[in-house]
Amino acid sequence: KKILKIKNIRIIYENTSMPSENFFRLIKFCKINNIKLYILDNFKIALKYKLNGLLISSYNKEISKIQSIQLKKKNIEILGKVHNQLEFYQKIRQGCETIFLSPIFFTKKYSTNRILGVSKFNLISLKWNSILVALGGINLSNYKKIKMTKSVGIGIKTLVKELD
Repeated sequence: KKILKIKNIRIIYENTSMPSENFFRLIKFCKINNIKLYILDNFKIALKYKLNGLLISSYNKEISKIQSIQLKKKNIEILGKVHNQLEFYQKIRQGCETIFLSPIFFTKKYSTNRILGVSKFNLISLKWNSILVALGGINLSNYKKIKMTKSVGIGIKTLVKELD
């Protein structure tokens, strides 16, 4: 119920194994509430269930330009997740329209020297001519700092965990 108050929300389903009953409930929930649903790294499921999009993770180099063209013909948006410039160029070649840049803030997954922060995020956004979304370590204490970036959105996995 808290999620429905947020405008222009998109959900990324990360379980890429065989679709479960929860997955089908999520599809129904998203259609009823007009929420866009994306799947992580599963090209076939994105096409089969006519999802709104596909998120290609930073380590996935298998999605080809031909598959990207097939997705775009079906009006399926392609997002990419990157941590550095090499991954960024890979995602551009894979046809990603929007790029999730991570980590902007501290997370347990990454060491402190890999954290971008607001200034590095903005410097990167000047060089990369792409739509960028801030991802990684966004919580209630640093949420307002996102307004200082050139990010068009945020990934809020940590923030959702805090709200539970």
